[in-house]
Amino acid sequence: MSTHELARQQSSFSIRYKILLVISFLLFACVSAYLYLAVSFFKQDKVNLVFEYNKTSVERLAAEIDRFFSNSMDTVDLVAQSSLQKGQQILKGNSHIVLYGELSKDFDNLYIDKDFFKTYGLSSDQIKKEVFAQRKEIDSYVQKQKDSLWPFQNQWDIPLVSLGR
Repeated sequence: MSTHELARQQSSFSIRYKILLVISFLLFACVSAYLYLAVSFFKQDKVNLVFEYNKTSVERLAAEIDRFFSNSMDTVDLVAQSSLQKGQQILKGNSHIVLYGELSKDFDNLYIDKDFFKTYGLSSDQIKKEVFAQRKEIDSYVQKQKDSLWPFQNQWDIPLVSLGR
């Protein structure tokens, strides 16, 4: 035997080892691909879950806000159809309506939740003055739509939403 044949015989693997090596490589490649796919699907599923949860939360909050404003509109309608004394009683029982009045009047019969505005250190006269100053803007909102909602801008930065009908 020549040295060339001897070197070739020592460095070559038997067919069993070659098949074992190929099968091991294929097994490793398949497990790696499976693991990669599982991780990527899991990540995508978690992202979708978060988006769906947020969407559901937003839809629930929107429905709750819609119900709140619908109930407030119903209360305002009830007060408008009631006598002044009965209307005052209805408004005192509703903590969400802190100010109520008719634009056509001179604000003598304006309902003001004094406890709410006392929290901000404001008097009834200050509130009447602010509402009277915005009378034209309020009227323009109400004229645009039958049921109007808009932020009531005020100099004290009290977070209020106005309902107009």
